[in-house]
Amino acid sequence: MEQRISLITLGVRDLARARAFYEAMGWRGQEVEETVFFQA
Repeated sequence: MEQRISLITLGVRDLARARAFYEAMGWRGQEVEETVFFQA
C-alpha cells in the first residue's frame, strides 16, 4: 500500500514570515483570507 500525506495544517503566529519561508523553498501559495495553501 502506498503511503502519502495529502494535507498538513500548521498554525503560525506570523503568516507573512511562514509564507515567505515556503515560497523560498519553491512552493507556490494560494491565499484565501488569512489562510494560505501550498502545493509541493
